[in-house]
Amino acid sequence: MARPTSDTCKMQILPVDWRAITAQGATSTNYQLMPGDRIFVKEDSMVAFDNNLGKLIAPAITVNAGVVPEPQTLLLVLGALLAAAGLAGQRRAAAGRSA
Repeated sequence: MARPTSDTCKMQILPVDWRAITAQGATSTNYQLMPGDRIFVKEDSMVAFDNNLGKLIAPAITVNAGVVPEPQTLLLVLGALLAAAGLAGQRRAAAGRSA
């Protein structure tokens, strides 16, 4: 959390321990929000990937005018996109560890 200071060019950074607050009831970093405070939330990488994938695929869906491709085609396209993003190898490695 960032809180404005009397120096308008600087912000006071207040770290928040979300897990301690929610799991343990700790109050040491559970600050009261004040006018002008800013909260920064780290993105979830899988949600960001899904959003970007949706942006990438949306034009193709529009061009097809709502025609749904065969499941095999979807799997091929998604596999190519994952490989291009470097995620296919990570998924295979994870699958190998769980086997």
